Amino acid sequence: MPKVYIIILNYCGAFDTISCLESVFKISYLNYHIILIDNCSPDNSIDIIQNWATGKAIIEEHNQLLDTLAKPFAQKPIQYHLFNEDDPELLNKLSIQWDLTIIKAKSNRGFSAGNNLGLSYAKAQGDAEYYWLLNNDTLVTANSLNELVKCHQQYQASDKIGIVGGKLLYYNEPNIIQCLGGGIYNELLGFIRQVGDGLPVNTEHIKSSERLDYISGACMLVKPEFVYEVGLLAEDYFFYYEELDWCARGRKKGWGISYTKNAIIYHKVGASVNANYKKKQKSEMSDYYSVRSKLLYASKYNGLFTNFIVRLGLLATIANRIFRGQFKRIFTIVKLCFAKY
Repeated sequence: MPKVYIIILNYCGAFDTISCLESVFKISYLNYHIILIDNCSPDNSIDIIQNWATGKAIIEEHNQLLDTLAKPFAQKPIQYHLFNEDDPELLNKLSIQWDLTIIKAKSNRGFSAGNNLGLSYAKAQGDAEYYWLLNNDTLVTANSLNELVKCHQQYQASDKIGIVGGKLLYYNEPNIIQCLGGGIYNELLGFIRQVGDGLPVNTEHIKSSERLDYISGACMLVKPEFVYEVGLLAEDYFFYYEELDWCARGRKKGWGISYTKNAIIYHKVGASVNANYKKKQKSEMSDYYSVRSKLLYASKYNGLFTNFIVRLGLLATIANRIFRGQFKRIFTIVKLCFAKY
């Protein structure tokens, strides 16, 4: 059974993270190690998580999905080891005798940098056959990791499948799909569209015309060889578009991506950036990084004409913010349009 390092990033979301961890400890896959990165949370996330691991704190949330996927809760205490990012031994090969590695980042440098810490630690151990990047606001089903690995192993090495995604469902509406693996990028408008978003849960297949451009960062099973050849996640994105960038860089080197309908993941969506998925509203922080990352990606991969069209398309975004009375955001968007990337 291939060794999998499961990488989960936390930022001020200790209770979501604990729920996720409880569901991960219930998976039927046996050969894994969990790496939890705390992205320098200014709250007491680390203390809460350590108290949970030692059995001093419990989840007080009550939800049918949580009860089904995470209960009975994992036996405590859970053996863990806490590192700081600048600990000299962090990137050494270690004789791991614990179930959970916690790494505290020295600053919050975004989604990519946080996950890259976990990837670098896992790589240093020398026995990783897969990395599973998993959002902290997810709950996983018992066979999800088995199905992701099974999906990848059906391919030949010559197929160069670097990343596999699963079927993401909305946590609060578990009969509705968030995405089937990932999404599609519209180069002309700079928009990302999640494949299957809003469709009923029994939708299984991606249309042949809907070739995935990226796998959702909420659930990515990644081969170490992909990371070795393509590199780590690009850290110039603080949030959003980093998985699209990773997959685009992979394609340039001949790597493909895939998806399996059998790996079911429930995603709370937007918890990391205080966005409201149901009302389709973004927080101010989410709005800022969504626009910035869109322009950054376009400047990297689009031609001059399409780059101009992407900026022109932001007029619709500005009109929407005027309609909502979010005038402060309008000036931010205009400023981003004229920034150098």
